[in-house]
Amino acid sequence: MADLAYALLLIGVFVLLALGVRGLEKL
Repeated sequence: MADLAYALLLIGVFVLLALGVRGLEKL
């Protein structure tokens, strides 16, 4: 259960980083 939550947290951080990079590219 803890492993699943940790995996979801890593995926969430990765998605936020990807969106941030994509947002900076638009600028």
